[in-house]
Amino acid sequence: MVLKHLLKTSKYAIGIDIGAYAVRLMQLSERGGQAVVTASSVQTLDPSLPAQGVMREKAIVDAIQAAMDQGQFNGNNVVTSLPANSVIYKNIRIPIMPANEIRQAVLWEASDRLHLSLDDVELQYLNVGEVRQGDEQKQEIIILAVKKQLIEQHVDLLNQCNLVPLAMEAAPSALARWANYHQSTDQDDQAVVILDLGYDFSKILICRHGRVLFYKQIDAAGRQINEYLAGKLNLGIQDIDDARINILKREDESQTSENAKPGEPTIGRALIDAQKLIASELTREISLCMRYFSVTFRGHRPERAWVTGGLSRDANFLRTIEESSGLKLDAPPMLEGQKHVDNQVLACGLAMRMPHHVMQKGQAA
Repeated sequence: MVLKHLLKTSKYAIGIDIGAYAVRLMQLSERGGQAVVTASSVQTLDPSLPAQGVMREKAIVDAIQAAMDQGQFNGNNVVTSLPANSVIYKNIRIPIMPANEIRQAVLWEASDRLHLSLDDVELQYLNVGEVRQGDEQKQEIIILAVKKQLIEQHVDLLNQCNLVPLAMEAAPSALARWANYHQSTDQDDQAVVILDLGYDFSKILICRHGRVLFYKQIDAAGRQINEYLAGKLNLGIQDIDDARINILKREDESQTSENAKPGEPTIGRALIDAQKLIASELTREISLCMRYFSVTFRGHRPERAWVTGGLSRDANFLRTIEESSGLKLDAPPMLEGQKHVDNQVLACGLAMRMPHHVMQKGQAA
């Protein structure tokens, strides 16, 4: 597809990723057929904020407004995604049918399996493709369901920032768009894996040509590590988070045990135990995901993955994942002008979306 400059400034809508610990904004333009970051910002959130409610909403609004003031963003059109814990995902298989009949089948399946009133939720679906089930060919579908109330709250939050949402997108679609942009042309038949090691969830995405083939959210993430540490050390989340950051900054982690009393657990020791526990759960899930993908799509098991998210800063944790899962974990590629390495993959994928337009590398207007 030939790129078209939909804005006179050659800038796209602002991608906004609202995470558990940070709000990330990014805006792109095109130069010589390449995506270029023209503005970006990462605003951290207080770890002690409640998971929902007025205090958290105010903190998010303040963070977005601070980013808009500091980041030199152009315009107020945005593409955003809902928090991971707001979206319900469900894989189903339906008979092969014409494209115009799939939505009705999805609605019926969703009503039966999700046990939610369809009047109260917004439904979308991803058509993964045809798969073999025994002697039959089926269509694999990923259902995405969000309560309408959560969408309204999200839009209201953006309105408080004087922003205009052009689209509200689920994470797997934006991540697949980002992967499609960066996938090498000599890897056309290979599946691409993204492992997002977040705070509320870890996410594993497998896609090809920008098409989502597999997506799963896994309850083995930063929150579980913090909860383990809090229980072992009787500390608050803010203290735990500060201590973990300090450990990651140290070159010699042996310092964590020098001031400890005999027999007293230290952050360093407890962190290693927590990492092993969560890494074990995560690698078990990764292995199951890889096996499911290989069997379902009868393809070669992917050997590498791009890794992002807060836990990707922890080299020891990544090493444990690599050794146990057999996946080689690579840092995500960065765009020209990108200053922040801190988990901007989702914000970038969101920023690459425009109506009637998909950004492709190497094609200029």
